[in-house]
Amino acid sequence: MVGSRPLHVSAQPARADRVARTARDATLSLRYAPSRCCPRAPGWAAGAGVGVLVREEAPPQGQKAVEWLLLSNAPIESEEAAWGAVTAYQKRWGIEELHKALKTGCRLEGRQHEAREHLENLLALTLLTSVKLLRLRTLSRTLPDEPADAVLAPAEVQVLQAMAPQLSPRMPLQGALTLRQALLLIAALGGYMANPQKRPPGWLVLWRGYERLRDYVAGFSLAQFLSAAPRLPSVCNPQPRGRGDIHGTIDQAAPPHASTRSGLPRLPDAAAARGLECPPAQGPHA
Repeated sequence: MVGSRPLHVSAQPARADRVARTARDATLSLRYAPSRCCPRAPGWAAGAGVGVLVREEAPPQGQKAVEWLLLSNAPIESEEAAWGAVTAYQKRWGIEELHKALKTGCRLEGRQHEAREHLENLLALTLLTSVKLLRLRTLSRTLPDEPADAVLAPAEVQVLQAMAPQLSPRMPLQGALTLRQALLLIAALGGYMANPQKRPPGWLVLWRGYERLRDYVAGFSLAQFLSAAPRLPSVCNPQPRGRGDIHGTIDQAAPPHASTRSGLPRLPDAAAARGLECPPAQGPHA
């Protein structure tokens, strides 16, 4: 054994071939030595490298010991260089999860773009959402009780809180929405049943749920904007002008640009968006 060092080990959910691993600071022992790879497949040449072995000597009761055997062709001639290889290997899991978010969630490989420029633009846009969801999922495991606004926008948190009784009636919401609760609610929007006994939500339901959340947030923001905007006065003053004439006349107080060549009033765009219509004329034949 060359040395030992405490290293933070992230949590892992249970699978058919392994038990769940809790997040902890494990004390790992380090060994490294030159090695030579002798591949069995024909046509592959043997190569020299360095083997690095780290092992947890005293794992907690009921937990499997952490053990990694790394083979590297990088020059490793000191203990610090060997620990550097271990640190680089730890980052591999986050990189793989990011690729899963892009491939499984965004379905980046299934897009119908043919030009490289188009794919690069799509990758730049989807990376923003992928990193956000990866951060949410990672922090929901390591810091599950932290407020959700550490990752999500305030409007996203408000919409999730308002929809929580419908998405997960059994989820207790007391105080601020937590990261774990936000993750399960987003997954529920994508079709995941928020059951603690089930496996954690995958990237497909998370991405689908976040897309739906963004649609709800857009509607919520539009409703807030329309409720805060002042109501525009009507530019119509409907008055019957004779038998068979049900058209209103232009209000004399309305600005000149409010009329068209046909003599009918033209509402401003903002008024049309708010559903303001000219009231029908109240004539004898209206």
